[in-house]
Amino acid sequence: MKPGTKRMFRSASWPVYEAGAAGTGTRRETMPYRIAIVGGGISGLGAAWALHHHPDRFDFELFEARDTIGGNAVTADMPQDGGGSIPFDISVTACIPSVYHHIVLLMERFGIDLIDTRFSYSVKYGGRVYAHDFDSDIKDDLQAEIDRFQRILKRLHRFGWMTRSRSKFVNALNPYNYVSMGTVLNLAGLSGDFRHMVLKPMFVNFLMATNVFDMPASLFSRYLEFFDIESATPMQTWDHGTRRIYENLSAGFRDRISLNRPVRKVHRHASHVVVEDENGVRESFDQVIFACNANQSEQNTAIKSCSTIIYDLVCPLGVTPGITLCAADSGIEGSPRSPPALREKVSSDVRGADDSRCRSC
Repeated sequence: MKPGTKRMFRSASWPVYEAGAAGTGTRRETMPYRIAIVGGGISGLGAAWALHHHPDRFDFELFEARDTIGGNAVTADMPQDGGGSIPFDISVTACIPSVYHHIVLLMERFGIDLIDTRFSYSVKYGGRVYAHDFDSDIKDDLQAEIDRFQRILKRLHRFGWMTRSRSKFVNALNPYNYVSMGTVLNLAGLSGDFRHMVLKPMFVNFLMATNVFDMPASLFSRYLEFFDIESATPMQTWDHGTRRIYENLSAGFRDRISLNRPVRKVHRHASHVVVEDENGVRESFDQVIFACNANQSEQNTAIKSCSTIIYDLVCPLGVTPGITLCAADSGIEGSPRSPPALREKVSSDVRGADDSRCRSC
């Protein structure tokens, strides 16, 4: 471990591996399943928080490359003219309570107040501006296309009940699952100016992805059930920023977080995984949770452990920044030998607040 690495060592009361056990993958039946978590953002902290509630079944260590937890969603203190400062969230700033049920329950559990706010955005092109609830020359120039798009959106929303259905059969009946939003815009004759000055900036803002028009039209329109391209959306934010969420999530397991310790490689073996940090220090675990972004996971994973067909498909393609790769191969997503308790626990307690089960790998 390099000098300056922050590490609070685990309590002596926790079970430890017998000599040789970690290297061979064998362990006492009474020992908790040992998990490595790569990434200290909200995903990693959520996974750790869920596992922490079952210390008799799970032991874990969380690796974070930076000197603080939180990932790309952080709280900064912004100085004020009159002195003092106010907390200012970067990246993830608010939620829609009717959608993010898990977040609302978590805030109630931690005693964090939700405060009314609005999702509003503006984009500047040279000296021109397009913004929510704002009359501008861009809006005047593109108003006819904005109105046409809103009519198209109403048509797409008529099929929205299929997308929201829990039935896979009903969901599959939505014809807009099989056509991209880009194709719909092309057929409607909507211009590049409308796409790149009005639509794309808003989607990039809350999806943090670039190829948004490749999305199925059904999914694209689903997002716009909650957001509008002309008016700001009422939302709620958390009192004193995301910092308070992280402080509460990690309160019970700060001794299991290794800061300033980037993971450079994860080696999969038949019965265990080996996590290697940037200094070449290796630790053995029963399983690993990748809670970092797709690019880091692709670089860290010993991908040859995947099945031949997945390896042949994935390796020539690589992982393009901004693209999420979804796979159901055990070599990437975890071994079927993982105890059902772990798989169920992570899927039920740690899945995203929107109940999405898709993960980056």
